[in-house]
Amino acid sequence: MRSLTAGYNGDTFARFRLCSTASTCNTPTGEALDGEVEDYQFELINQIVLSGFVFEDNGVGGATAAHDGVFDGSEEGIGNVVVRAIYNGTGAGGYATGDVVATTITSGDGGYLLVVPVSLADEDLILEVVKQADWIDISESDVSALTQITNSSVVDSQMLVNAAAGDYLTGLNFGKVKEPRMEPDNFTESEPGKGVLFSHKFTAETAGSVNFTVMNISAEPANDGWSAILYQDNDCNGVIDGADSQIVNPVAVSGDSSICLISKVFVPANTPLNALYHYDIQADMTFEDSTSTGHGVTRQVIDTDTVRATFSGAGELILSKAVKNITQGGAEVISNQAMPGDVLEYTIYFTNNGGGDINTIKLFDAVPEYTVLTETVSCTAPATSLPASIVSCNVLTADGTNDAGYEGGIEWQLGGTLVPAERGYVTYRVVVE
Repeated sequence: MRSLTAGYNGDTFARFRLCSTASTCNTPTGEALDGEVEDYQFELINQIVLSGFVFEDNGVGGATAAHDGVFDGSEEGIGNVVVRAIYNGTGAGGYATGDVVATTITSGDGGYLLVVPVSLADEDLILEVVKQADWIDISESDVSALTQITNSSVVDSQMLVNAAAGDYLTGLNFGKVKEPRMEPDNFTESEPGKGVLFSHKFTAETAGSVNFTVMNISAEPANDGWSAILYQDNDCNGVIDGADSQIVNPVAVSGDSSICLISKVFVPANTPLNALYHYDIQADMTFEDSTSTGHGVTRQVIDTDTVRATFSGAGELILSKAVKNITQGGAEVISNQAMPGDVLEYTIYFTNNGGGDINTIKLFDAVPEYTVLTETVSCTAPATSLPASIVSCNVLTADGTNDAGYEGGIEWQLGGTLVPAERGYVTYRVVVE
């Protein structure tokens, strides 16, 4: 077909000669005896077409493997990504090296299609997926069977193309994965001789292995009695219980799992007032390469914890936060997943873990992004549980009216005295937009 059209683009005709007797009308011209001649106009597009998908190559839902450049299983396409063809030759069709000759944006399923002018046939091009800060370039499809494509790296988000007029090249796929993250940073105060528990959550959203390390430890003033030990919080409930045990590296992660951690800190009994203990929790992730593509991708994320010593007999307010998916009927956990329209209930627990009273408590939170309140934040049960020593409760919403649809900060002002070992909670509900 390529030699017949000779690179022509535009309107042309197809002629059909029909007759009742075989071989009596198979010449291109003249009448068709005992038949008819029909001409149909059509547009001949004899250009270069490049197509494929940009997708999340995380190996979920029965996919063969993560990071293999194969779009399969329940892996999802990535929409709204810019794909472009860049001229990389020495001068043809009025183009200079580096000129963008075609550009498009991936559709919702991650698919793209680029049409390159026929004037660039047999010229060097770069097919490029524009990099995005939230995504890691980790794989590209195996194009070894395509003589028009050269690909020396699976992590550069590019393929080199030299195609002839009329070439329609498909399956030029680019795999990406999300950046890993770990949260939150923590700070608290504690009396000497007591322990503190800090919760952390590592999320990879793809396959690999992670090593967790407590490092960059500092104590001011110097004191060897401080300690921080990492535990794996198997049920993500923020306490060390059940099968929870000290972390054993490396920890395997997959495309639909997270790792909850608890850092157990001990404050030495001889710690002076306002002494500080600071450390980092470092997570080093190596991304799976079971198909030996040689991507070599690794990432490092860090959380920071700080404890300040108070005087013996001081009050110590301990806070924790949990969430429950009301719509799906899930259990209360420290983090979860939700769909648009789901109602989530957030609970903030407070406890006086010290030896003295705490007066005038103020609790602060903010409606999470992409959600709004479903109802007024209330100070009355069952929305709150307050000990008898807390004699008043007031809710402030600085960014608008405390009502359904509100977005912004929330403050609970609790009047009275929270005595040692007493506890309570406040809640609010949001809907995912």
